[in-house]
Amino acid sequence: MKVLFACGGSGGHITPAIAMAEIIKKHFPSAECAFVGNENGMERRMAYDGGYLFYPIKIEGLHRSLSFRNFRTLLLAARAPARARQILKEFAPALVIGTGGYVSYPMIPAAKKLGIPTLLYEPNAIPGLSVRMTEKHADLLLLQFEACAARLKHRERTRVIGAPLRTGFTQMTRSRARAHLGFGANDFIVLCFGGSLGAECISTAATESFSRLEKQGITLIHATGKRLFEGLKARYPKEVREGKLLPYIDDMPTYMAAANVIVSRAGAMTLAEISRIGRAAVLIPSPYVAENHQEKNALLYEKRGAALLVKEAALTPDSFSERILFLKQNPALLSRMEKNASAVGVKNSEECFLASLNEIL
Repeated sequence: MKVLFACGGSGGHITPAIAMAEIIKKHFPSAECAFVGNENGMERRMAYDGGYLFYPIKIEGLHRSLSFRNFRTLLLAARAPARARQILKEFAPALVIGTGGYVSYPMIPAAKKLGIPTLLYEPNAIPGLSVRMTEKHADLLLLQFEACAARLKHRERTRVIGAPLRTGFTQMTRSRARAHLGFGANDFIVLCFGGSLGAECISTAATESFSRLEKQGITLIHATGKRLFEGLKARYPKEVREGKLLPYIDDMPTYMAAANVIVSRAGAMTLAEISRIGRAAVLIPSPYVAENHQEKNALLYEKRGAALLVKEAALTPDSFSERILFLKQNPALLSRMEKNASAVGVKNSEECFLASLNEIL
């Protein structure tokens, strides 16, 4: 069996595809998985790191503001279907899975026209533009959140499967993670990151809060995002940088498992990973995403008592450090938040995903 994944743009669209590929290889060892994405996107590196075949396609997302760059985007979108058909004929998959993002836009309709079964996965509480534009071409629409179904036209095709996650998120414990990273069992660790691309507001607040948190016995692990790393490195003491200031975290399951508190954006897959690990979170949703979907994601976790929500406009070094100190000083609340985080979402997502495969193959 050959399965082709269409993914790209951000880690939130790529990591579920990698997780689904791992599940397929686990249950169908002879299966061959390949990925389609932007030549210069992180999906290329992640596919190669996983040992998967990668097909490049030239396409990019629309810019939300009025921009002449959208003319280039529309030109690439017009050319993409021909490249999509070429890839499909060359790889000849038995199934095409799109995980949202602009790469799904040419691949799912092209597969449908060639009679190839298709799955489309939406991890967010609100479906993105690409999913809404391509849902009519998908045989099944797989969702992380049931609330998303109400915003889709073809609700009869929806299946709530939760979030398939990479293997490490189901195997790592706090004690093992800390031993692996060299931290003590009694350390109070805060893991801070701004998504796969980084977030300047979060990184600035974390950097300016570092000294205050350190004086309170708090260890801050800060993943800045590659584009911000060099600019922030000089603002940290040299002895702190090793192991605590990072441009990017590849082994996210281990770092998340080691933490007491996670500070991050509210991308759907990040929240699913936090839930699977079972950690309290301080969420700063990005206000720059379509239909403010990250805030909707974060509200679901806040209402379940699994997270504190801070809007970006209210984020300062003081509000950053005060919430972390509040959680450290209230261990009973922290424990409840961990339990609540673990209770959010579908727990048998792997089985639900496999059931969806069996339904259309």
